[in-house]
Amino acid sequence: MNPIDNMLDQVEWKPMEEKAEWHDGTRQDIPTVTHSGILQIGDVQMRVFRLSDGKAIIAAEDLAAFFGMTPEEFDASFKGKI
Repeated sequence: MNPIDNMLDQVEWKPMEEKAEWHDGTRQDIPTVTHSGILQIGDVQMRVFRLSDGKAIIAAEDLAAFFGMTPEEFDASFKGKI
């Protein structure tokens, strides 16, 4: 297990009560958010989400703040790389 997975194992995952408005259940190939939680790294809290395919994602705004960037700077840093 890698260090990030170890940190995510410490998150208190809470089931999501509502599904995304756009998701009507017909697209099984698109993962949906099933759980949410807070990932604590030092003094920083980041919103994290568990998807129906088992993957975890971090809120982009929180990750940008963690690296001292605005969301726009964070987005621009990936332009053309993804």
